[in-house]
Amino acid sequence: MNYTSEEFHIHYISSYTLFVNSDYAYDHLVVVDEQKNVLVFMKYETTRPSTDAMKILSLPFQHIFVTLPHQSLVLIPTDVFQHAEKDIYADYFIDQNTDHTYIKNLSSGITALYQYDLLLYNRWKNLFSEAHFIPSFEVIIRQAQSNIPIQGETLGVHIYDSQADLFLYVDGALQLYNTFEVQTADDLSYFMLSIFKNFGFTNKIQRILLSGANEGSEWGERLSKYTEDLEVIKAKSKWITASDDVKSHILNLNILIDSQLCV
Repeated sequence: MNYTSEEFHIHYISSYTLFVNSDYAYDHLVVVDEQKNVLVFMKYETTRPSTDAMKILSLPFQHIFVTLPHQSLVLIPTDVFQHAEKDIYADYFIDQNTDHTYIKNLSSGITALYQYDLLLYNRWKNLFSEAHFIPSFEVIIRQAQSNIPIQGETLGVHIYDSQADLFLYVDGALQLYNTFEVQTADDLSYFMLSIFKNFGFTNKIQRILLSGANEGSEWGERLSKYTEDLEVIKAKSKWITASDDVKSHILNLNILIDSQLCV
């Protein structure tokens, strides 16, 4: 999809913000002004950027936020993590080079060590060396926290590309965050039921949070079978547009919309 508002003017480029969400299948480009009006919205296959997209990417934006999926992730209690000991976790990562390992302190008392896919990261780093890079899992966890009860179990599901990030809270504490390949809703059910079995849950869980899709999608309909309380995670920030097509596309871009809140 290519959308450019008549209100988009090159001579105001210094006041605009470029948001990029990239994974292994699609890129999303969004340009907003200072009032959060969507001026540009583009979606294209990662390996086949359109001519219009290339023009947008060549512009000298001063404010740029890029969200990327993680390649590897380890969660450690913040009170026991020592930055000087980062290299001892190298065996848990696909890339053994600790220079490619990044650290985020999450507000839930957990420190995340993670890596991006190097080709994906370098692609955007070479384009925008001064951009803010945000791992998608950080936005997801921050958005989910306001929906986590102090008691009980909450399973989170973030859908993107052909993958699903599954994360579990028990009595307000984050217990796991794993990524799985899912082509169908049956694949998703398999991995969910594995988590249910490992944690001794029955056929239904207290609450499920869905991100990256809506209740009416195949993912939402399947998840509703495992809980009486299915909630869709929504962005805290708001983008404004008069285009119905753009509105429908940004509904599931909660990660991108709130990415700057993590900087």
